[in-house]
Amino acid sequence: MTIGRLGQDFYLWSTYEFGMLEFPDRVASTSSIMPQKKNLTVLENLKARPAALLGAMVTGITALRAVPFGHSQEVSLEAGRWLWEALEELRAMLPAASIVVECATPRRDRMRGLVSENFATATAVADLLSSTYGLPFREAHHVTGRYVRLAMEGADPEAALRTAYTEETGRFLDDIAPLLAEALDPACMLEATTGCGPSRAETIRLHEDARSRLRADQEAAAGRHEGQRFAAHALATACEKLTSAVSVTRST
Repeated sequence: MTIGRLGQDFYLWSTYEFGMLEFPDRVASTSSIMPQKKNLTVLENLKARPAALLGAMVTGITALRAVPFGHSQEVSLEAGRWLWEALEELRAMLPAASIVVECATPRRDRMRGLVSENFATATAVADLLSSTYGLPFREAHHVTGRYVRLAMEGADPEAALRTAYTEETGRFLDDIAPLLAEALDPACMLEATTGCGPSRAETIRLHEDARSRLRADQEAAAGRHEGQRFAAHALATACEKLTSAVSVTRST
């Protein structure tokens, strides 16, 4: 599911309407009818292949639908066989997912442009009204909603906020230019979202935490593989000794 959702987001962000990501030709193919069109076939496959894994899971679970509480062939054979097919599908998907992540190029200017439009940072206005003027967030939420409506209708941003504040609270606002400048700056809003928010510091922390867990998983997997190799060698040695002992017994 994670790979499928990643493929969907990357596919959507690469469309003309969003234009936030670019991909090289090596993960795309040409349209059979539109010469200007670039089909991101690798992403399309990544979006589709999770269906095979989900199908395997549903089939395996369905095989257990009428199993009594005891050993039966449904448990030992029919349910488990789909697991291996699903794992093979996943193993084939992982390299492709790695490639598209590595070759995705973000269009930062486009992203900045999008985040500055459509009042995407309006929540920061409500937050600052609460923290700066002690306004309950419920009221700040109403003020901000009215401010956005007035601004969309063509009012000057500062005048719109003053009007909205007065209409909702019956009071007046002075010198709101600094508040608006901070609230409408995406970078300021981003850095203000600490804790569980997407600030740079928090994102870096989460990234390092994910890398640490990945390293731990890799070390654990390496340990299991080493254990398997040791067990296989021990089994081969034991079989060889047993075979030799049987041969000696037969010869005597």
